[in-house]
Amino acid sequence: MTQTFPPSASEPEVAARPSDPAGTDGRAAVDVLECLREAEVRFQELTAELTAADLVRATPCALWDVRALVSHTIGAMDMYSSFADAAPAPDFETVMAGRDLLGAAPHEAVVASCTRSRRTWSEPGVLQRDLQTPWGPMTGERVAAQSAFSTIVHGWDLAAALGQRVDLPANLVDLSWGLAHELVPVLREAGVMEAPVDVRDEATPTERLLAFMGRDPSQAP
Repeated sequence: MTQTFPPSASEPEVAARPSDPAGTDGRAAVDVLECLREAEVRFQELTAELTAADLVRATPCALWDVRALVSHTIGAMDMYSSFADAAPAPDFETVMAGRDLLGAAPHEAVVASCTRSRRTWSEPGVLQRDLQTPWGPMTGERVAAQSAFSTIVHGWDLAAALGQRVDLPANLVDLSWGLAHELVPVLREAGVMEAPVDVRDEATPTERLLAFMGRDPSQAP
């Protein structure tokens, strides 16, 4: 599962970056708001026709079935949005436990969280604001990027659980790659992220990203 902590002081290079046109961590080369919107649209599409049988499928996040994975993802969206809009949201414990936030209408719950996120992060000036978070002050752009990162990665998890193959576009890989290299080493130290997975030399950028995050790309069809 993906959890957000302050960046690690040390950042081991486990895999070559898929692309880094900014020459830094990739985030400077992409439009964060565009990535956020694209990730959320993809997630909405994946949940549009979930069945009761789908909701109990296993996912690449070993402790979570699809219901818990989707609950975690929209809970994280709402939590990140709350740092900017100050409206109610699930607390960190609820989000990280994957407690049910879907009820009897999973897709409607996803649409509601995506709509709130889109509204929150589209407010003029919000990306430049300094926001208070449980991990200290962050710019709105940084918080929005972390929200996008969570949705991108768990969108892949959901697609894999549903038997669908996803090759992420370059902008989503670039945004995720920079954040993954900041956050994943800390997550591993906390015991909530698996070790990196070896990939073939010709692996795609998406496969390299997910392998670095402890996902086995071969789980996708």
